[in-house]
Amino acid sequence: MSIGLALAAAEGREERDTFLVVGATPATMRRQAAARAAVLALVGTGLGIVPGFAPTWVVDRVTRSGDGAYAVPVGFPWLVVAALVVIVPAICAGGAWLVAGAAHRWRPPRPTWRD
Repeated sequence: MSIGLALAAAEGREERDTFLVVGATPATMRRQAAARAAVLALVGTGLGIVPGFAPTWVVDRVTRSGDGAYAVPVGFPWLVVAALVVIVPAICAGGAWLVAGAAHRWRPPRPTWRD
């Protein structure tokens, strides 16, 4: 996740510079970074759940006997998945919000004009 966020930050440097030049506040920059991180984490979590569900489905089908009963009880961890879908994006958004506030102090915007 951190690699994806780092790449997104590197790609969005010109966008960040434009926001700062037109007068965006640090709070606006933090919110924008947190939203980007939350969307990236939500998409990544969603894409990870799908292939993670496939082995559970296969085990469910294999362990089911002919009468529909289970030889070994297998269940999908819906509560864990729901927690991951909420917690992972929240942690990523919070981390991006904390770091983005200092980003414009560490790397001031580059001048966009040429003499």
